[in-house]
Amino acid sequence: MSSLKYNPKPATLSLSDWKTSLERKLINTFLHDKGYSVERIMALPISEARLLMIDACTFASLKLAEIESRAGFTKKISARPF
Repeated sequence: MSSLKYNPKPATLSLSDWKTSLERKLINTFLHDKGYSVERIMALPISEARLLMIDACTFASLKLAEIESRAGFTKKISARPF
């Protein structure tokens, strides 16, 4: 018999964990779209790798801001009485 116990509660992420996870995915997406991976960047010259990571982090930050903005607008719209 397995010693694992059933947990009916789904695993939940805190808001900061959720943002961190999404930010990493956005960075990886940016790098992939440019033909790179985190592993490939490590093999690049430091100046080139740094520029790519700055661009990737900027992209992720802007996308997160866009997502948060949309969520805020959606919340405001859904809270308004008809």
